Amino acid sequence: MKKILMAFVAVVSFSVLFIGNTEKVMANEIKSNPPIDSRIRFKGYDSNSGQSIAYMNIQSVNNWDYVMSDTLFSSAFYIESAGSGKYRIRSEKYNHEGYNYVVISNIGYLYLAQKEYAESFSFYTQPSGRYSIVSGGNEPLGFYNGYITTGGTRQANWDIIPS
Repeated sequence: MKKILMAFVAVVSFSVLFIGNTEKVMANEIKSNPPIDSRIRFKGYDSNSGQSIAYMNIQSVNNWDYVMSDTLFSSAFYIESAGSGKYRIRSEKYNHEGYNYVVISNIGYLYLAQKEYAESFSFYTQPSGRYSIVSGGNEPLGFYNGYITTGGTRQANWDIIPS
């Protein structure tokens, strides 16, 4: 019984620690409603320096459509409500019929797949007026080696540009 109680205390302590850290990350953010069902483009900025990094663009890699960074071109996207303050992102550009919703691979890369696998995102308005886009796994979108990823090495805030 003592071992069970100790394990319970350890789990609760870890949970409180984790939730506390998550709240600190989101402290300056206000959950918001992005423009839905409108043609838009995303432009990313370094969340620390505010420096422009790149646009989101769909590019085919090994027969998969990945969400990549591109300094010149941007694919068009649509944000759709997934209910309960969550949103799906649909790409206008895709190479395989029915594979046009943003999903996250098991290692954090964003790519396109079918709607039933679409990731649900939350959007938080930053003091700069840009958005922090956070996955259902509570990881912000960022940049890594030319890809848009969750928890990227360069965390990003995003302008949503009507297109």
